[in-house]
Amino acid sequence: MKQIFLFFGVMMLFFSCKKTEIVEVPTDPQISGSLTFSGDTTYVKSKNITIRYNSSDACHPSNEVFFYKVTTTNYSSDAVYSWNFGDGKPNAIGQFVQHIYNDNTPVTLTLSVIVNNETKEQITTSIKPIGQG
Repeated sequence: MKQIFLFFGVMMLFFSCKKTEIVEVPTDPQISGSLTFSGDTTYVKSKNITIRYNSSDACHPSNEVFFYKVTTTNYSSDAVYSWNFGDGKPNAIGQFVQHIYNDNTPVTLTLSVIVNNETKEQITTSIKPIGQG
C-alpha cells in the first residue's frame, strides 16, 4: 500500500511600512527661509533658527514619534526653546525634544525662542503625522 504525504506549505507574509510625510509650509504666518529634505530628515530654516526633525516609522495602528532639534545663531546660552506641537498636548522646553502623535490630523508646529521672558523669534511649520488615523 502506498502512503501519500501531503505537505501544506506555510505562506508567510511580511509587510513593510512605508512612510509618506507631507510637509506643508503655512502662508500665515509666512516662513521667511527655506524648507529642505535630506533622506528622512526635514530642515526648516528661518532667520536665526533651524529645526531639524525626523520621525519613527509609523505602522498603522501605532503612534508616530517625532524627534526635534533646534540650532540657533545670535542667541545666548540662556535662551529657552518652547515647542508647541499643535495637538493640544503640553508644550516642551529644550533644544532636543520628542513628541508622540496619536492620529493623522495635520498640526502646526511652533517653536519660540525666549530670552529674559521675552519671545525673540518664532518659526512655524505644518506637519502631517501618520499616527493612528
